[in-house]
This record gives sequence, structure tokens and C-alpha cells, in this order.
Amino acid sequence: MPSLKLLRIEGWVMEGLIILVVVGGLFGAACATIAEKKNRDSQTWFWLGFVFGLFSLIILLCLPAK
Repeated sequence: MPSLKLLRIEGWVMEGLIILVVVGGLFGAACATIAEKKNRDSQTWFWLGFVFGLFSLIILLCLPAK
């Protein structure tokens, strides 16, 4: 039977993963929206924004529209 301390650590890890997914989703959605307005592939930019976050957003904002 797992100890209470182990359950608290697992809960903390799960909360961290949820936060990462939510923040990644927000950056992904922002990148996809901007990419669509710049006539770029929104699905690719969603995943780039999801994985790399702010870096993808900055790069996308610097790119010219197609």
C-alpha cells in the first residue's frame, strides 16, 4: 500500500502535467490562429506552439505572411 507522502507527490506531478497541457494548448491555439492569418499551415504551428511555447510564437510573429 503506497504511503501518504507518495500519493502527495503523485498528485503534485499530475497537477504539473495538467498545467503543462493547458499552457501548451494556449500557445498552440495562439500560434494556429496567427499562422492561419498569415496563410501558413495552422496544424503544424499548433503543434510547434504546443511543444515549444513562447519561442514558436515569437518566431511566427517575426515571419512575413505568405
